[in-house]
Parts: sequence; C-alpha cells; structure tokens
Amino acid sequence: MANAVIPGPPVEDAVSARFVAPRPLVIGDVGPVDVAFDRTLGRQVALREPRLAGPAQLREVQAQAGLAHPGVARIFEVVRTDGRMLVVMEWIRGDTLRAWRASQARPRWRAVLEHFVAAGEGLAAAHAVGLIHGAFGLDSAVVDASGRVRVLACAAALREDAEDEADRVATPADDVRGLCAALAEALGGVRAPGWLRRIAARGQEPAPPWGSMAALLAALRAARARRRRLVVAALGAAIAGGAIGLTRNLTSDSGRCDAATTALVGIWDDARREEVRRALLGSGAGAAEAVWPRVRARLDAYAAGWSRAYAEVCAAGERGDAERLVDRSMACLGRRRASLAALVDVLGQADAATALKASAAAEALPSVAACTDVAALRAAAPPPDDPARAEAVERLREQLARGQALADAGQSAAGLARVESVLAAAQPLGYEPLVAEAKLQKGRMLIDAWRVDEAAEALSDAVWAALPTRLDDIAAEALARRIYALRAVPARRPELHADVALVEALTARLGPHGRWIEGELRNNLGTLYTAEGRPELAQRAFERALAIKAEVFGADHPQYAHSLNNLGSVLLAQGRLEAARAHFERATALLRAAFGPHHPQVALGLNNIAATYIQAGDWAGAEPYVEAYYEALASAFPDGAELVWPRLLVARLHQEQGRFAAARAHADAARSLAVRRGDAIGVVRTEVARAHLELAAGAVDVADAIFRGIVARPGALQVDDDLRLTALRFALARALWDRPAERSRALELAATAASSFRAYAPYTAAELAEVEAWRRAHEVVAR
Repeated sequence: MANAVIPGPPVEDAVSARFVAPRPLVIGDVGPVDVAFDRTLGRQVALREPRLAGPAQLREVQAQAGLAHPGVARIFEVVRTDGRMLVVMEWIRGDTLRAWRASQARPRWRAVLEHFVAAGEGLAAAHAVGLIHGAFGLDSAVVDASGRVRVLACAAALREDAEDEADRVATPADDVRGLCAALAEALGGVRAPGWLRRIAARGQEPAPPWGSMAALLAALRAARARRRRLVVAALGAAIAGGAIGLTRNLTSDSGRCDAATTALVGIWDDARREEVRRALLGSGAGAAEAVWPRVRARLDAYAAGWSRAYAEVCAAGERGDAERLVDRSMACLGRRRASLAALVDVLGQADAATALKASAAAEALPSVAACTDVAALRAAAPPPDDPARAEAVERLREQLARGQALADAGQSAAGLARVESVLAAAQPLGYEPLVAEAKLQKGRMLIDAWRVDEAAEALSDAVWAALPTRLDDIAAEALARRIYALRAVPARRPELHADVALVEALTARLGPHGRWIEGELRNNLGTLYTAEGRPELAQRAFERALAIKAEVFGADHPQYAHSLNNLGSVLLAQGRLEAARAHFERATALLRAAFGPHHPQVALGLNNIAATYIQAGDWAGAEPYVEAYYEALASAFPDGAELVWPRLLVARLHQEQGRFAAARAHADAARSLAVRRGDAIGVVRTEVARAHLELAAGAVDVADAIFRGIVARPGALQVDDDLRLTALRFALARALWDRPAERSRALELAATAASSFRAYAPYTAAELAEVEAWRRAHEVVAR
C-alpha cells in the first residue's frame, strides 16, 4: 500500500464511512486497539490513534508503512485529519509472546530462543530504516497462528509517552536491552544453557556489549553454533557422491526442523497467492489470465522445493558434524527465501509491464538445488569471521536478491538502484565476494538496459574481484556475459576471443556446478560469431549451447527456446529458410507452453516465422504469422504502447498486397504511438516505412519530402536505423532515375548508399553488391 495521507472529514465521519466494526470504535483512547473491516482495503485491520500526531510521528509511522519484513506487523495506511492521526495496521490473529510462553507447560529453550531471534530480526529490519521500538517487552510481539513471530508498532512504540519522548531519544541499544530483558523473563523456569542466560543478562546492562540488534543476533547464533553439532548425516559418502543425502530419519527430528512447513508463511501462502492473483489479473495486461496459472505453478513448485531442502538440511544439522557446510547451506536457503519473498512482493503490486514479465521472473528464481550441492557449497567463499560483519553481509545479499527480483519483473531502474546501494554499503565491509556478486548483478542489469559500455566495466570489475578469492563461478559468468555485451564493438573482439579459454578453464574447474555457464558461453560466443559475419562458427556455437541447455535445464525450458531462436536466426541469414522456420516454430511452441499465447516472447517467435516467408518473398505465407504477431502484442499491451513495430509490419503486409489506404492507416498509427512515447528512433522508423510505402504507391514526391525531412534532422541514428535509411536512399535513387532532371541526384544518393552499406560489411554484402551493380549500369548511361 502507498503511504497515503487522506484529507477529508473528521476522523469519526471517515471511520464510520470506511470501517465496519462489531462495536463502536474507541478512537482516541490509546489503550485498546480496535479491530474492524476496512471497506477500502477489503480486509480486517487493526486501528490505533497515538497520543502524539506531529510531523515527526507521521514520518516514523509512514516509514514503518514502507517496511516490508515477515517479522514486523505491517502498517497499511495513515489517515490524518484535523491534526489527528489514525494508523491502519495489519490485524494479526495470535498470542503475545507472554501468552505463548504461559501456554507452554514445558517449553524447550531452543523454541524460546528461536522466537526471540525472530523478534530480533524484525527489530533489526526496523533499525535498518531508522525505526526504534523503544519499549520492547513480552507484549510487543505476537506469535501468529502459523507460529511466526511478528513485532508490533516499531515506530518508537507509536510514541505513546510524550514525557519520555521529551526526555530522551530511543536508540537501538534500548531495543537490545528490551529484547534481552524479555528473553530472560521468558526463560524463567526453563532448563536453558548457561551461555544463553549470560547473554540475556549482559544484554540488560546500561551499556550492553552489543550496541546493535544485528550484533546481538550474531552473538546468539555464534554461541549456539559453537555448542551444538551440525549437519549432514553420512557426509563423507555424500561428498563422494556430489550431493548431500539428507532424507533419512526426518520423522525423528522435531522442534525447529518442523518449521519447514511454516517457514514460508507470509511469503508464499494462501493469502499471498490471492494477493498476487488479484494484482496480476487487475494489472490491465491482456496476457494476465494466461500468466497467472503459470506463475502460481512455478512459485508453488519453488516453495515446495525450498521447504524440502530446509527440512533436510535442518534435520541433518541435528544429526551431523559438518558445521561449515551446514552453515553455508542454511545461508544459501536464506537467500533463496529472500529471493522468493522479494519476487512475491513485486508481483503483489504488479502493473501491466510487470505482469508480462511475471512468468519469466518466476523462472529466473535462483536454484534451490545449489543449496544442497556439496561441490557448490565447498566452492563458496567462507563468510567473514566476525559475526556482526557476517550478519551484515547476509543482509546485503538479501538486498541483492530483492534488486534482482525487481529487475526480473521489469522494474529495471529500481533493481539497479538497489544493487548500487548494496555496492555502496559493501565496499566499506572489505568482503570481496560480496562486491564481486554485486558487480556481476549490476553488469547483468546494465546489459538488459542496453548500457553496454557500463555493463562491460561492471563485469570486468566482477572478474577482478572474484579471481583473487577463487570465486570461479562469478568470474566465469562475468566473462561469458561480457562477450555478449561487447560483441558489436569490433575493437574489443580480439580480447573477447582470448577470454574464451579462461572461461573454459574456470568452468572445467567448477565441474557440473559450472555446466550452465558453459551453455551461456556457447550462446554468447554464437552471437559474437554472428556479429563477425561467421555464420558457420555461429551455428556450431548455438548447437553446442542447445546441447548443454538441454542437459542442464531440459529441452522444454525457455532458456532452450532462446538458443533455438538464435540458431534459427543464423540459418535465416544463410538463406536456409525451411531449417530456420523449423527452429522458430519449435521455439515458439516452447515459449507458448511456458508463458501463454499472448506473451511478448511468443509474439517474437511468430515474427521470426513470418520473416522466413518474407525473405522468400512469400507474403501470402507470412500473412497469418504477421497477423498473429500483431494480435498477440495487441492483446498483451491493450494501451498500444508496444505496437509501433507490429503496426509497421502490418503496414508492409498491406503494402505488398496493394492495399495502400490500409497500409497508410497502420503506418500513421505507428508514428502517433512513437510520438506519444517520445521514441525518436521509432518516429524515424515509421517515417522511413511511410516513405517506402509512398514509393510503392507511386507517390515519389511525397516519399522524397519525407526523406528530406528525415535527413535534415540533427543527430546520428543508430546502426539499424541508419541501414533502414540507407535502403530508402537507394530506393529513392531508383525512383528518381526515371526523371532526367533528377538523375545526377539519383547517382549521388546511390553513391551515399553504397558508402553506408560498405561501412557495415559483411552484414550488408548482398545490398552493397546490388547498389554497386546499379551504379555501374547507370553511370554508363549518364556519361
């Protein structure tokens, strides 16, 4: 929800109009928290009016409204009228920590500790955005029906006490003392280890050893880790086999390992499913109805896999003694959980653009299997020795996961900003593995944004950060992606070829764990060969990529489909139209199965199929695919925002059919869309297309006027658009030749076209040959 401030009638009128309660609401009394049904939000909520309602209090409450953490009760909205503030909060059905403790006849100290660690994580999340509870106690958190602990009212306890506020400002140390005092009280009558009681006692001192909640939590975890036996039953056999065997005797483990069934409550459960469903279906994206079932199935499967892995690793931790690998496995699972939570948060507020990316974003979630892969765990960099520093690293990694989720869901600017903030925080920590991870992630996002120079720089930085600490997977992936980023820069191609051997060496050292990176390398090497005009080598590279992707992902995965499209494009460039069409058709079928019939990636496949007919001059064969391409994107984007090129292709189809009025209508609509979007390149493309159309219709003067208007504009065009304009220049030269007075200009246009085509060889070898042959023939006539 937005942190809205709602102006309007007095609070009593607003409440009676908006909230339905079983009894009169007691607004203004700081004692009770009223529960009511909110007509606006469509859910049951808790309502509270703090005594103080000044600007500082409003800022703090709004800050908590922006805090999305599974351990903190959410504030949905602030209603503020006539100097009064009404806080609309999440209503949580459950018991306070005090009531929960009283209900336990013989509580286990581990269960008590886990509840307080969860509460501490909620407080730490609040501290990270500048919020202090200031009065934490056993009544300040609730254990909900699923067993999850939720901290209430972190905005300086909603500033209940004006005198306290005037006397002093609450600090994180106050919450450390409050949590430790509550922990000590909850441990009363419990057989707990001495180390735990000592931490609880020292944490209540006027100047506790831990000045931050993160430091206290790190101390608790480190102390617990030193005193219990961790992970993997029969680890020696598991290492020899390359995977952790963690499935035995799960039923004999109890306590915290049972939490695998509830660890995703609030992250991916029935309520979150419904939230995402409503957001996707209400996004306005035409493809949403097909997208939602696929997103749900993917996230259900991911959550189930995560829960299985969590239960297995946790149970193994109770039995085994390989502390280092278990800790790494649990940290990995924590990051996967953060990735899932971040994606669900983004999808729960989806607009049309996000909805169209939802299926691909769900497919892009990082592998859970890697968290139980012994080779991958052993290759991972060890965390910092200092517990507080290690805790900070994990928190920043969770922020990286959130940034990636934003980018995968189409919010690239927000995702990149999140990664930049992580980099700024990571540099002072001096932990190079985190810097390498962030640099790699930044490079990926910059490639997607077509900021290739910046992407190449970030990826190079990732390589140099990764190699000294033997992070072979990060270095190899960064090098492979740099090939793709710089493939169109001729001066850089020699070094890209030199990098191939290094990537091969790194992936060989990684073993099966690096197999997917080898597939990425082959695919990107194929794009490099394509850019160099070496189609045979490109074809072999794409075929190798397909074999690896079939092995790693399966031959029905979107990743496989992408390489199929790439291979089809190489075959198309070679004139092998039937083979290219077969690859495009198979890729399109896979993408349709993965994303639904109206997804933009499916539309791209239909466009590719149409291209095989167009290149053969068979517009009748292309027609159904051109129309299906246009219809798919028109359905996916009801506002027409992405229909510039589809409309131009339909215009060309009508042009070839001699239906010039219909062609003009689509070309003009495409230009209007480009102007509305502020797309200068799109405007040029539409005008070039319209000029070709007028030439085909015999309106040479109209076409010439459009051409003169284009070339009179300042500024360079992109390569693709320069070549489109070059083709128009040659077409206009041929049309003007029939006018004796214009023949000199026609030859000049053809000469300029030849020069442009020559600059982009070998791509344009056929076009250049055609222009040069025309020039030779017509220059003789001119002489």
